[in-house]
Amino acid sequence: MTDILERLKDARNKSELFQLKSELLRKESELSKKENELDTRSLNLNEYEKNTACDIEYHSQSYAAFFNTRMEKDKSILTLSVVGIGYLATFSTLGDEKLDGLELIIFILASLSFISSIIFVIQIFKLNGDYIKAILVDGSKASDLETKLKNYDRCVLFCFIFGLIFTIVLGYVASEI
Repeated sequence: MTDILERLKDARNKSELFQLKSELLRKESELSKKENELDTRSLNLNEYEKNTACDIEYHSQSYAAFFNTRMEKDKSILTLSVVGIGYLATFSTLGDEKLDGLELIIFILASLSFISSIIFVIQIFKLNGDYIKAILVDGSKASDLETKLKNYDRCVLFCFIFGLIFTIVLGYVASEI
């Protein structure tokens, strides 16, 4: 009886293995058909389609590199402006004396310059998103946004540089040299 049970178990295992083998062979056949279709498609691509695909990818990567570089500059200015405000806040509380007169005016100008820089960078981030959408949808709106972005970019740089200059002048005036 145990011999019969063992043979039945063995037959069942062989049957399951046979089913698995059949399934694997069927899937292999499907995959090879799909592979042949892909090979046929790639052979049928003409030179024009290949060049078009390369051009599309090239332009896609160019736009991505442009936006990443531009955003990196804006992120750096944003970070440095926040650091500048932190430096000014620390500078104003360091000494025993309060800032007064010329020092207070320079402090306010430096702070306003850095804050303006931060506000412009945040606007640039928003406009960059709008600009990308406009490139994909409406080219005329994209040129208007590009002009606006260039102007904002100049304003950011202008405000940031003035913030640095005012901070350096504040340090010089406060040191009473």
